[in-house]
Amino acid sequence: MMLGMIVAAVPAFALDEPELPGQSDSVPSDIEPPLLSQNSELDDSTLDPRSLSAIENEMARARKRVASADRLFRAGIIAKVEAEQHALRVVQLEALLAEARLEEARKVAVDTSKPRSDGEIARVAEEARIAREQCHRAELEAALRNLQRQRKLLALGSGRKSDVNRAAENLAKLQRPGN
Repeated sequence: MMLGMIVAAVPAFALDEPELPGQSDSVPSDIEPPLLSQNSELDDSTLDPRSLSAIENEMARARKRVASADRLFRAGIIAKVEAEQHALRVVQLEALLAEARLEEARKVAVDTSKPRSDGEIARVAEEARIAREQCHRAELEAALRNLQRQRKLLALGSGRKSDVNRAAENLAKLQRPGN
């Protein structure tokens, strides 16, 4: 009985079925597929800059992601660069929130025409300026770290010159006055 099952199974293997891709091809199979974008977070263009509640909700989610990403990085589950991107997103959202609060304060000041609101607008404007500076500084630091990583990868033979050039251009763009 057992011999009959083995004999019946042999013809299935003996058929001239094509082998799996890469087994008989002369093309090496060690080519890595391109990385998929895993940045599923909302960007600033999808947030309504006038909606404080939407920005505050997104910032709360971003802060939870930072805490989670920090734990995942320490556990060795995600890369340091991904944890840094989550932290940068919080800083960017803080700047966006400060700008939205400034717009809201200006709108309230125009609607009410209270003299007291001038001092409040000045305070909120200063907070927005500080948040913008912190965001710019964080983006500069992230761009510099990225350039250093790309150079190190290139030196190790795992990176591409185009990635280094792109990182250098991004850093130069952020270092220009007015950015």
